[in-house]
Amino acid sequence: MVKDYLKSNGYKILPNYHFENAWQQASRTYGDVYDPSTGKINVNAWRGAMITTGELLREQTDADIIIFADVIEHDVQHSGSMQHYARWYGVTRKPALQGAGSGVPIGFDWTQQIKGASIMVTIYDVNLKRIFTSRGGIDTLQAVDMKSANPSFIRRKNLLKSDNNIEEGIEIAFHPFIPMKNYPGNKD
Repeated sequence: MVKDYLKSNGYKILPNYHFENAWQQASRTYGDVYDPSTGKINVNAWRGAMITTGELLREQTDADIIIFADVIEHDVQHSGSMQHYARWYGVTRKPALQGAGSGVPIGFDWTQQIKGASIMVTIYDVNLKRIFTSRGGIDTLQAVDMKSANPSFIRRKNLLKSDNNIEEGIEIAFHPFIPMKNYPGNKD
């Protein structure tokens, strides 16, 4: 969806293999950047691999920028107001309900920390100078379990199923690099 958004805004996308080949060459020199046993990135190896990747891309392609678009999971919360909206990174989402039930009790704690998903966009020029970074909210990842006698938040069964929510998150994340028509924030 990110590629489609960029293309619809006049950007030419090079095939992914250019970056993948350069990254693989660089990774052979610097070793594994990511350690799956710890879930951590070796920052020194990553930095060296990125520098080499940038050098190879400058030599082998006519790329101007490198874009990373990552879906991230983080804490969000619904408000205690009447509508119980959750608001983060430019989006407003209603609470998700899952299963049939008699309703959410009046004393339900809507302000509990739950998980949300956002897209994080980082753009580098081919000299690896970061020129842009931003985030756009997508959706909540938890819903109120209506089957339970004591409703609580549980992981949603169908995550990120709304293309409209994903597209909105992408547009927000790229603003103002690519101006969003109805951007929800300041117009500056």
